[in-house]
Amino acid sequence: AAAVAAAPAAAIICVAQGVYRETLRPGTKPFTLAGGFQRGKAFKVRDSALYISKAQGNGAGSFIRIEDPGPTGNQLTAIDGFEITGYSQAIYRDFYVSQRFNITNNYIHDNVCAQPSLAGAGFALNNVSGTIRRNVFLRNRCYRGGAGFLNDSLNENTVSFLNNRVERNAGTEPATSHGGALYFFLNRLTITGNEIIGNTVTGYGGGLF
Repeated sequence: AAAVAAAPAAAIICVAQGVYRETLRPGTKPFTLAGGFQRGKAFKVRDSALYISKAQGNGAGSFIRIEDPGPTGNQLTAIDGFEITGYSQAIYRDFYVSQRFNITNNYIHDNVCAQPSLAGAGFALNNVSGTIRRNVFLRNRCYRGGAGFLNDSLNENTVSFLNNRVERNAGTEPATSHGGALYFFLNRLTITGNEIIGNTVTGYGGGLF
């Protein structure tokens, strides 16, 4: 959080291996958050599988939470190379103006929505255009969209969901959940090359609604 506060807009913020028990509320500041750097190597050695930057929640809130006001237009928020676990909605963006948003190369697991009526334990994004690519979404649980929720209330955005592994997530709303893993409403949406397996739902669309 201190690094985000100190960085200029549009910065690439490099994060060393370690456990980060934080909630980031960047407001209107866009940035790229890049994890997986080996500690003590002056941020010159990066392997997010070996040098894990882990965002650890306490069962509530979000790792990154963007609400009114937030970045807009061509401003980019990106999260790359993290393990994110233990939150209610791990990556959250809800603002009535669109922006660019990427989620890439992350391991997002065991996030559980803390309240009824929520959607998207792994990510919940409203009014974004961008890419969600090469992530693993495992054992996330929410009333709707256990792994993730996308909504385009402005009907103007484009999202690509590419080469992700989406496994054993659950939609838990009693009897009528929608999207055990993924609950998507977009103007333009591309879904390519994903492995969506073993997800469960009480209602409609175990893998994708």
